Formats: sequence, C-alpha cells, structure tokens
Amino acid sequence: MKQLNKLKKHKELLFEFQCGLERETLRISKDGKLSQKPHPIALGSPLTHPYFSTDFGEAQLEWNTPPLSSFVKAKKFLHDLMAYAAQVNSNELFWPYSMPCELNDNIQIARYGSSNAAREKELYRKGLCYRYGKKLQMISSLHFNFSFSQSFWDFFYDLSGSKKSMQSFINDSYFKIIRNFLCEGWLLTYLFGASPAMHESYIDKIPQGFTKKGNTLIHPDATSIRMSYLGYYSRIQDQLTISFKDLDSYLKDMKFAISTPCPLYQKIGTMKNGEPLQINDHFLQIENEHYARIRPKRNLHKGESPLSALKTRGVEYLEVRAIDINPFDPLGLTKDQFLFLHQFLLYCLLKESSTLNEEIRCSLIGNQQKVALLGRQKGLLLQCHKPIPLQEWAARIFKHMEPISHLLGPAYVSNLNQEQAKLKDASLTPSAQVLKALKNETLEAFGLKWAKKHQKEWKSVSPNKIKRLDQTVLTSLQNKQALETASEVLLEGHETLELSTQILMKEALKHGIEVEVLDPSDNFIRLKKGEHIEYVKQATKTSQDTYIASLLMENKHLTKVLLREHGFSTPDSHLYHSIDEAYQDYPLYEKKKIVVKPKSTNFGIGITFVKAHDKKGYHDALKEAFQHGYSILVETFHSGKEYRFLVIDEKVEGVIYRIPAHVIGDGIHTIKELVHLKNHDPSYYRHSRIQLRLTKVEIEKLRSQRLTPNSILPKNKKVFLRENSNVSTGGDAIDVTDDIHPSYFDIATAATKAIGAKICGLDILLSFPHQAATQKNHSIIELNFNPVLYFHAFPNEGKKRNVAEPVLKLLGFK
Repeated sequence: MKQLNKLKKHKELLFEFQCGLERETLRISKDGKLSQKPHPIALGSPLTHPYFSTDFGEAQLEWNTPPLSSFVKAKKFLHDLMAYAAQVNSNELFWPYSMPCELNDNIQIARYGSSNAAREKELYRKGLCYRYGKKLQMISSLHFNFSFSQSFWDFFYDLSGSKKSMQSFINDSYFKIIRNFLCEGWLLTYLFGASPAMHESYIDKIPQGFTKKGNTLIHPDATSIRMSYLGYYSRIQDQLTISFKDLDSYLKDMKFAISTPCPLYQKIGTMKNGEPLQINDHFLQIENEHYARIRPKRNLHKGESPLSALKTRGVEYLEVRAIDINPFDPLGLTKDQFLFLHQFLLYCLLKESSTLNEEIRCSLIGNQQKVALLGRQKGLLLQCHKPIPLQEWAARIFKHMEPISHLLGPAYVSNLNQEQAKLKDASLTPSAQVLKALKNETLEAFGLKWAKKHQKEWKSVSPNKIKRLDQTVLTSLQNKQALETASEVLLEGHETLELSTQILMKEALKHGIEVEVLDPSDNFIRLKKGEHIEYVKQATKTSQDTYIASLLMENKHLTKVLLREHGFSTPDSHLYHSIDEAYQDYPLYEKKKIVVKPKSTNFGIGITFVKAHDKKGYHDALKEAFQHGYSILVETFHSGKEYRFLVIDEKVEGVIYRIPAHVIGDGIHTIKELVHLKNHDPSYYRHSRIQLRLTKVEIEKLRSQRLTPNSILPKNKKVFLRENSNVSTGGDAIDVTDDIHPSYFDIATAATKAIGAKICGLDILLSFPHQAATQKNHSIIELNFNPVLYFHAFPNEGKKRNVAEPVLKLLGFK
C-alpha cells in the first residue's frame, strides 16, 4: 500500500465516489405466502421503469437507485422507493430475507409485455428455469454499485506513473479490486451473511449438516446459504474459467461462454412444439447469467450489449453481489455495512494482487463455500497457499485495513473495530442473530414478523417526491406501450431498414420464405422458397413491374398525358423548364388556387399550394420546386379530399385518407410541445423520417394563421402545419377502404393498368367518396411507383390491412 501515504494530503478524494443500490425482495401476502398477484400497476412497467422492476419472478420486486454521491443519499433514495412501494401496494408485505419464503408450484416468471425486449427478457427467464430451476432464482439479494470519481482517478493515475491510457489504467485498477475481492471477499460473507436457514420447500432433500425444526432447515455454523452451493450457484459455470487478469482476457472468456454450446444445455434444446425454451444452448444465454460475487460494469447506450459497452468504453463501476439482505434493517443494508464496504474496496485497490491461476481459483471457490456453510465453526481452516485459520487470515486483513480507516476518519475506525469484534464473538454476526431468533420461531414466522415491523417503520415520503415518482410510473407505462407499438411494426434485428421492407420481411418469414438482406442501406432483399427466388427493393420494387412503367410514373407530366389519352380525369397542368418561363405565365394562374411541384418526385417533396392573387407566393413556390428538379408542373387546384389507393396486381388492397400535418390544442401545451407529444405518442409508431417538424414551411403556415411555435392553442382547436397531406411530411393516414364507393376501385385499377404497372399508389381527389364516380367529382393527381406499405398496414386510425401478403402472392410465393 505504497500510495497510502501520498493519499493523506488528498484524503478528500477518497470520498469522491458514486454508489447505487439494487434491492430485491419477494412480495408476500399478509399471512406470509408468496404473492400470486401480478406486478402492481401502481409501480409502473417493470420493463421501462428506472427504479421499480422485477428480477426473475413476477412476485420478485426490485428497487434500483441511480448513482449517487454519498451513502446517505443512496440510503435515502432507497428508503423513499421502498416507502412509496409500500404505500401504493399496502395490501402486501416485503419478505425481509434472502432465502425465499414457502415455495410450491406457485412461481410465475416475470412478465414484461408483448414487445421484442419483453419477449427476450421472458425467454431468458424461461431458460433459467430449465437450467437451474425456478426455486433457486427466487433467492433475493442486495447489490452494491460503486465507482471512484474522475478526480480520484486523475490523482491516482499521476501517482502511479502509468504509461497506459487513462481508461486502460482505470480498467486495470478495477480488475485489481475484483481479483482481491474474489480472494478475500469471503470476509463479507462471514461478517454480513444473514441466511443460515431456509424453508424446507426450497429443497427436495435435507442436505448434510442441516437439522429440521418445523418447516425450517438450519445449519448451526452457516453464515449464508445464498452464497453457498445450495444458493445462487452453478456447477456448470464453475467449469468455466473466466479470467479477471484484465479487461481483454475477461471479454475473450465471456465471449466464449455466450457463443459456445454447452452439452448439458443442448439436451434441453431451444424449441419444443414450436415454442422457444431458451435464448440459446450456450454456456451463458447472455452476459448477465454469469454468476459472480463482483462484476465489472458499464452503463449501456441504446442497443448496446454489456460486453460491447465494456470493450468500447471500458469499466465504469463495480457491482458487488455478495451481500445478503439484512433482515433486521428496513432497507436490508445498514450504515455500518456501507462504511465497511467502502474501506474494503479501497483495501482491494491498494493491496498488491497476483494473477488468479487455476490453483488459486479452486481455493477461492472452496474458501467461499466453507465460509458460507461453516463460517462460524471454531478453528475453520481456509486455503491460502497453505491451510490457515479463518480467524488468523481475517485478523491479517483487518490489520492491513487499519491505516485506511484512520485516513478515512473516526467513523471508519469505529466501524472497523466493530466489525473486528465479530471475529472474537461470532454471536455478533447477523447469521448468529438469525439463528438465535429461530430458536423460538419458524423462518416463516420470523420473516413475517420483521416484514410487518419494517412496514410500520417506513417514514412518509415528501409530496414532491411522490409527485415525481407518480410521473415516472406514468412515463414507464407510456414507454412500455411505445415499445410494444414499435415491436408490432419493427422486425427484430433489422430495425434500421425502412418500414415497408420490414413489413414484407415479417410476412415472408411467417410463410416460411427465406429472407436475406443483400444491401441494408438500399433495402435490397432476396426471397427464396425452394427453387423460387425473387429480388425486391424497398418492398414494392419487384420483377413484376417493368423499368419503363416506373419511369412513366416518375414523370408526373407524362403520367397525366397518358391518363387523359385513356379518358381519365386529371387536373389541368403545364410543364415548365425554367423559372423565368413559369413566372411569365403567372397571369394564367392569378385568379385561382394552384399547386406547384417538381415533375419527378415522391413523398410530397417540393410541393407548394399557392392561393389566388399571391404573386410572391407563386415565385417562392417556383424556386422551391426547381430546387428538387429540372422541370416543374403548375396544376389547377382541384377541390375535394385526397385519398391514396394502393393497387397490387389489378386489385385495390387499401385506401387511406391523408390529413395534412396538424396538432390539436389542449389549452396547456405550446404548438412546439404538441408536435413533440404527437411524434412520441406511444399508441402509434412514428419513424423519425415521418415525424411532424417545424421547418420554415410549417412556421410560415403558422404565421399565416397568426400563430408561432410557442402559441398555446385552446382545447380541441385543430391547427394545420402544412397544405400537402403526405404522411412523409407528418400527415395522418386514416384507413377508409370500406367506406369508398366501389366505382373508384375500378378507376384506380384501370388507371394502373393503363400505365402498365403491377404495384401502384394512386393519389385521387374525391368530392363525394360515398357516391358513384362521374367525370367531374374526382381527379387523379398522381401515380406513384414504389408506394409505401406501412401506412396501409399501420394507419393512424382505422383497420390495419395485410398489404404484404398480396405482394408475395404477386411474386409467386402464394
């Protein structure tokens, strides 16, 4: 501990850290039975709530604090979470003990909803059932997360004289703590172990050394059944050698474990009768399955795995998992335990550390098992190169910790002395105190008594805190719904593809068609079933449409010429190749409303509606249109509402009515806020490319209505942000397929056939959509190649249409 003397002048850095707590518990009824009720809706969604979650079981509640700068703040935050949970879920109690209450066939794995993320979490837990059994997973604990501040590392890095990068130095330092913790962390099990007994229902056969008292199994020398081979333990994982030499070695071994099949788990299989049994048959399904008393961690970015986060950005904090719930404390962890953990982690940092070779690894596993089941046995020998009494080794650790406690201050000195007293008098340990209580009562009665006592001790939560927690509950439920909405649309693993392509791929996979993404940036896929192969781009560009048909539809002017030749009604329009030429013809349009658009474009790009007698607006519209093409069209505006007809293989598969981008006031939020709320409405998945925006176009539209983005609209007042109704610019799609007069279906299919297209999106203005078509009550605005499937499959309102299936049928797969 050479650095200790140099730290004396900067001891304030030792108190610059962040810590957080993860506390698990079983929800029980007032008579001590495992709750059969679902996770309380009053605590929000366990999938998306930042503080209230579930572990393995539906009845296994978990509280998570954020990283905080002191033990006092962490304890206060956890207290408020637990008190809030007790308040909104007052008909149940929290089991105060690490080993579970009575367990029968009443264990339900945690439920998270219907989203992709939820299904993944549930499948992982299903795999745990087959691998380890449900009962083991119902053990609860308290995890202590800890990290030193950047200021601390800056000083410590300079002190070390390391030539490595700062993050590499931090990684090495945290791994040094881990190695020392694994070697000597058994001391925490002795000092804080609090599970020397278990309910008989937890295990089928009474293990050696245990005696039965009523329905309670007791070991007289045990400290922590949870930390023994009877608790959270896997012999299979013991066969894995996960190196803690450094980050690279750790990542390599973990990658092997999550990518290598395990013969025992291969016997379980991954599917049975079409139902998945586990994520995979590897040694570890995912990284979190690795059982370790302490783990290196990194906060995750969206879509990032734990290993990739560590590889990319290094270790951020440590997760200490070797702590039993203290049944005598409402939070499950006392202030004294906090103080000791702090100085013990410092001790592990400052102490020299050697590589954990196979011999040391085996001995540290053996030492942990001995202390967990025999820790208070007099004369217990541990292995440290040679046999050594527990008391002697522990005294050596305490002696080396003394300078650290003196540096930290009187409270830490007192704490160290208090914990050291447990070496001379084992009756002071929590495990001994639990056994003392169990002389007069069963584990069930003991747990129920302390659960009731803790519930009475919760102090009230401040109104402001309750208000904030109420809001996080609401937000979590909205976020869960948003995930479920997105998961209905998105194809897991291919979320970056455009939406229509994902819809087609989902439908293809449903019908047993092989799907291969050839070029994700171009949304180019290959579909294969048997010998039949088709290539598709962006869902609706297929071999069934000729190249010339797409070119005809792309040319808006030529499309109208051909449609008129076939007797279809289209708006009057003129083609211009220069802005001056178009500007000179303004007198032709001065007295009527017109539409200015590029000759060849999709998705409403460059389209402007110009009112009568608006010469400046006309000039601006010309400039806008010429920015998106070399030629433009000026069309007479046709009254009526615009509808999009989707035609596939001479049949109308869907019709949507498109409403221009708009918001509806609530008397509270500004237009800018309403735009944000609509874009993030959890009931509808709105990709970033089709969200409402406040560009110069929308702001000008607001200005024409004497509004700004900061205006607050009266309740129920609808304000449009655009003239054009394209969904790609924020418009809403309403399915009206069943409400349109069938005569328009005939017009749509005939117009598509006239161009020679198999897949087409027609934009038609209808004055009276419920009445039969005449030459004057409708007008075909555009024919579009590569029409979007998404708006028909998932409209904002109305019936969802399976428009992917007819595409597959057209391609010969049905």
